[in-house]
Amino acid sequence: MVAVIVSAPLPLAAGVVLAHVGGAVLPAGRLRRVSLLVLGVAVAAALVWFRRARVERLLTEEGAHELLQSAKDAGAVGPSWSPARRLADFVVDGEVAGCFVAAATTLAVLALAFATHRALYDRARKLAVDESPTGVLQGSVAARLLGWAVRLLPVDLRPMAQKDLLAFVRDPGQWGQVVLLVGVGVLYLVNASALGDGLRVLGGFGVVVLLAAHTGIVAFIAGGLAVRFAFPQVGLEGPAVWIVDGAPLSSDRLLRAKLVAAVPVVVLFPLALAAVGGVMLGFSPFAWAWSTALLGAVAVAIAASATFRGAEHPLFDATSLSELAVGPGAMTMMVLATVLAGVASMGAFVAGGAWYARGFVHDLVTDAALGLVFVVAASVAPVAGVVVARRAFARGVAALDERRHTGRAGGVGAPTALIPAGGVDAFE
Repeated sequence: MVAVIVSAPLPLAAGVVLAHVGGAVLPAGRLRRVSLLVLGVAVAAALVWFRRARVERLLTEEGAHELLQSAKDAGAVGPSWSPARRLADFVVDGEVAGCFVAAATTLAVLALAFATHRALYDRARKLAVDESPTGVLQGSVAARLLGWAVRLLPVDLRPMAQKDLLAFVRDPGQWGQVVLLVGVGVLYLVNASALGDGLRVLGGFGVVVLLAAHTGIVAFIAGGLAVRFAFPQVGLEGPAVWIVDGAPLSSDRLLRAKLVAAVPVVVLFPLALAAVGGVMLGFSPFAWAWSTALLGAVAVAIAASATFRGAEHPLFDATSLSELAVGPGAMTMMVLATVLAGVASMGAFVAGGAWYARGFVHDLVTDAALGLVFVVAASVAPVAGVVVARRAFARGVAALDERRHTGRAGGVGAPTALIPAGGVDAFE
């Protein structure tokens, strides 16, 4: 208890120092971006530590013994005069001198925090109220990189895709949530080794179950990201939607451009998670390749379905991304994504089982039949996703065309006077 009281002020004092130094060096907008990034990394690190530490074991005698052993190991790290070493000596061996050294260190850090506050507070406050433009500016290196990233797209889609990607990079409210959600993926990767060890003891059947579980988990993560970031793509236009409606871009091309803006988060992150997770789970090269390809196809289908379904009843009067990602449409999309994740998981189970069973047959006909089962089972989820996405695309295009010709600016709750009564043709 004494050691906790002595060391508890250290994180607080360190936070005060970092906040003042960051506020005195970085403008307000950039400081917020850096803070969100640091927060996301800290949350991910805390999740990883909590999982690896298995804090619940501290309630047992064995867990307490392991904690003391860890403290002894920590006491052997660093020079004998370091505060951490002396505090460890106090905890393990009861050396009072170590407690005094740690207390003196804490007081010194608190004094440093107070001095930093006195010296940098005024400058940090002036930068905090500075309303100068920050972030990705037109003509900056980041803006040129975004322009290069969309060069492979058709010419008519580039401006809209670049605008949406630029808005994503500029808005900490969007990419800040991505940083936090990365922690979920990191937590899965941390647990992947334990999941693999637990199921691999079942032999080949355990590997098949592992493939199915891996596919279902990653596909479900893709579904959550799609509802959060792909479904609101059209609604993010907000009250300025009349500019997009008046643009020389057809509704179907507009939806394709919106899908491009959702791909980096909804597709690339789950794809990377599938690839890294497959390696950590010890999949064979063939199993790794087809499971990663399957998850990539499912992620694209989920992203497309969410983007297109979000165009049916967008809320252009929403005040935040969170408001756009809730409601009946978003909940329905989450259910649909969960179903697709389940279909992908079951398909991976059947396909993996068929491929595993091929190792026990020596008949050419049976081997060919199992190969056909593998192909069909691995294709069910992508094909179902394509069917769902095509239907959502047709309905989304119809909804956008109706709004353009009738002047209706959105679904329930959206403003209705953003476009003249004659629709877009009234501008001509």
